[in-house]
Amino acid sequence: MHTPHSRAELLARIAFERQLWQDTVEAIGPRHALAPGAMGRDWTFLDLVAHLTTWWRWEVANVALIRRGERPSPPPSREEVQVINAWTQLTNRDRAWKDVTRDAAETWDQLAAGVAALPEQDLLAVGGFEWLGDEGLGQRLLVGFLDHWHVEHEPKARALLDDLTARG
Repeated sequence: MHTPHSRAELLARIAFERQLWQDTVEAIGPRHALAPGAMGRDWTFLDLVAHLTTWWRWEVANVALIRRGERPSPPPSREEVQVINAWTQLTNRDRAWKDVTRDAAETWDQLAAGVAALPEQDLLAVGGFEWLGDEGLGQRLLVGFLDHWHVEHEPKARALLDDLTARG
């Protein structure tokens, strides 16, 4: 993933990625939101949106911690992730599509607002935070927010979308 060289570039990347996400959400739409296959055979695209939103909220919460000068929360254990994922599916599966997608959109807004509020030097400096090692904060925020979608879930969501489109 390209390393941003300014806050403006980082915010532009967030806006670009958000539009790609929104295009996918709109392509699936409420008509196909409950079609299984977005994350294995049991999860629908609605489940996936709720799942990603849950983890994106965790990333946004970490941005808030960083803004206060605190260290972000460590990632949960594999067992905790499984519990959180199951809880997320159970608590969101009967919610309306518009509510679940609104939550996701609000999380994108919160990410952009959090990044805009951080000092540019904090976003760009490599080694500026000991807990990041030699990774820059801006790059870490992009990876944390986007890789979960792009690496783990987007290929299956695209395959689902292709299948739905082929079926009409």
